[in-house]
Amino acid sequence: MRVSGTAKFLNVCAWCSLLLPLPSAQASTAFTASEESLNTITITARRLEESAQDVPISVASISGETLSQAGITTAQELQQVVAGLQVAVPNPRLAQFTLRGLGSSSFNEGLESSVGLFVDGVYLGRQSMSITDLIDIERIEVARGPQGTLFGKNSTAGTIHVITQKPQFTPEARMEASWGSEGMAQLRGTVTGPISSTTALRLTAWHNERDGLVENRFNGERYNDRHREGVRGQLLWAPTTKLSSRVIAEYSRLDERCCTFPLFGEPSKTVKARDEYVGYQRVSGNPFDRIADLNVRPSSQAEQYALSNETQWDFDLRHRLVSISAFRDFQFQPITEDNTSLDLVVSGTSSAQTQLSQELRIDSRWQHAETVLGLYVLNQNTRGSEYVRLGEDMSQWIFGGLIRENIPFANKENTGLLLNTLIPPETLAGMETRTPFQQKATSVAGFGSLNWHATDQLDVSLGLRYTVEWKDTEVRRRRSGGNPNASPLALTNNLALLAPLLGSQVSSLTFNQLLDDTVGGEFERKLAIEEDAVSGNAGLAWRWSPSLMTYLTYSRGVKSGGVNLGVTGERVKPMFRPEVADALELGLKSQLWSDRLLLNVALYDTYVTDYQALTFDESPTFIPNPRLNNLLNVGRVRLSGVDVDMQLALPQNFDVRAGIAYNRAITEDFKNAPDEDSQQNTRDLSGEPLANAPRWSGNVGVQKRWALEGGYTAYSIVDYHYRSTFNATLERSRNSVVEGYGVAGARLGLASQSGWDASFFVRNLFNQDYVDAILTIYGVGSYGAYAGEPRIIGGTLRLTW
Repeated sequence: MRVSGTAKFLNVCAWCSLLLPLPSAQASTAFTASEESLNTITITARRLEESAQDVPISVASISGETLSQAGITTAQELQQVVAGLQVAVPNPRLAQFTLRGLGSSSFNEGLESSVGLFVDGVYLGRQSMSITDLIDIERIEVARGPQGTLFGKNSTAGTIHVITQKPQFTPEARMEASWGSEGMAQLRGTVTGPISSTTALRLTAWHNERDGLVENRFNGERYNDRHREGVRGQLLWAPTTKLSSRVIAEYSRLDERCCTFPLFGEPSKTVKARDEYVGYQRVSGNPFDRIADLNVRPSSQAEQYALSNETQWDFDLRHRLVSISAFRDFQFQPITEDNTSLDLVVSGTSSAQTQLSQELRIDSRWQHAETVLGLYVLNQNTRGSEYVRLGEDMSQWIFGGLIRENIPFANKENTGLLLNTLIPPETLAGMETRTPFQQKATSVAGFGSLNWHATDQLDVSLGLRYTVEWKDTEVRRRRSGGNPNASPLALTNNLALLAPLLGSQVSSLTFNQLLDDTVGGEFERKLAIEEDAVSGNAGLAWRWSPSLMTYLTYSRGVKSGGVNLGVTGERVKPMFRPEVADALELGLKSQLWSDRLLLNVALYDTYVTDYQALTFDESPTFIPNPRLNNLLNVGRVRLSGVDVDMQLALPQNFDVRAGIAYNRAITEDFKNAPDEDSQQNTRDLSGEPLANAPRWSGNVGVQKRWALEGGYTAYSIVDYHYRSTFNATLERSRNSVVEGYGVAGARLGLASQSGWDASFFVRNLFNQDYVDAILTIYGVGSYGAYAGEPRIIGGTLRLTW
């Protein structure tokens, strides 16, 4: 029997209560002077090092130690410790980040992320570049809401900034190994130290693997595994206290038997008719059975190279010149098919992104103000190719399905011979299309910000950014292979005789048109665009005391428009407009009870105009069409809600960290949404919740430490994260609903002063079933689901010296 998420939350809380010290008769709500207070959290959300409590925006800062304790090693797992963040990764190319309900699919390379992603100050031009392990991290800063001034480009929803550990002049080494059930194995190592009086080195390497979680009934193999590894090297040169230069080089790779997505829920009417005609029985529609049926081994391979340099020069007491130069190259090569053992289709969309960027800015600290002035240039080259190859069962499956829809008792046994005579299997078998695409883009921006301390209590913040972008694009499609002349219909190029079998939809076509609508015809498009945008912010912050601040901030973020990098039908516009987010945020930041309680609350209301959405081209086709190739602008979206972040240091070494987010994300004007029944974009979803935007999300983590004799420390950690029910697709299909879920984890460990730490952990403590990602298989209404990890039990050994 499945236990509800609420019941499991109560169970976790009951466990947590066992760790709390029992109150005595002399217990008081006051803390004694000897008890520890919370450490000051330093962030760079405004490009300056400052306390998180002084920044008038909603920022969640997660330390590397917190990530390690929670067992978080991937970007997808980051949502477990950040309320309001949603991350889905069907595969590296299709990674999607959503903050406060605002995010964009990366199914089409022409569409960029609404969440700005950064690593050590370097903007990542594609969401896929973030799919590497989070190893040797100093902290991660998640800034909610538009960040249109300093982080600027494509940050209408917010930013995620990963800051890695820097080289140290004090020698140190750290090794960590974790093993667990489901074949889990993680190895990490870091070493740092000086190589001269002015130069320090840091080397980091990692390996992360896990067995496949889905069993393929076709051949007994297991798919959806994990196999990732990489290395990072850093060199820090600091000849004086005023000058430093940090070079970072990184290589990472991913090679997995991934990803298979069994059909989620009931097949559509069309898919059901096709399966019944050829007599195919699908595996369970329940993703938690973790069963697939594939005759082609899925593959997911990715490589990434990165090189960056950050130089800082304090050329006087007030001014610092910062230069960040970076190169990144990401390549992804997948092999997928339609999740059946029928010989229908093998496909994959390879993609590659190369980018060069340069940021140059001056950070200044005046007597009553801080300013940032800068220039930014980004050059991107995005390229890829979609490959589709049809198999020998495709003809019977597609056209047999049409026959069964017209003649309910028809099947392969009673009409298959006739169908094979009219359209033999070799007509389509081996036919393939290749669709290469490319975009070259250049973005240039100038930006500036001012934080003015008008009085001892009042701060005024202003920011402005002007961006100009140029994009040149090309998309082509070519068809080859197969044997169209094998069909006698090719002689007449007339399908009128097929009306009794296939219906009037087919009989009105010529044979050549039938092939175009089934496989795809020749296509070519070249477009270039130029656009500019203004973004920025203005805010007031009032300090009631050194530990209590309220603020009101207006911010505007702009995500660039662009060109659809997919093949589109006559009903789809090739270009789309910029997405603009205007947000008001009212917040409170406080540190109470002698700095033992940190409590931050932010109320927000955001209007998004021309929200960039990726839906289905409604042009009729016969081939299973999972392509999200209709890039359009939803008229208006509204996001409103509240974020709460809390940290609490209790007596007797007991710490609590929690976050909760309530978000009402609504498409206020969306009259051209896809309809899964009519297969046309005529549904009115105005006033409906936005996709991938759970109304409630939250997390809590608690830690208790015990000081033991001999210098040992025992500790226990319990964490829990929750998502309420949401719909995972823009069209809000009845087959893409993700039920609310909560997942708990626990860790028990022992550490010594000599530098070793051994712990036992359980992930997904209650073995909760939950959907991790949803991917379209046969177009609108037909989706596959990727189940989240089951319970994993294991141990970790850390050595530091």
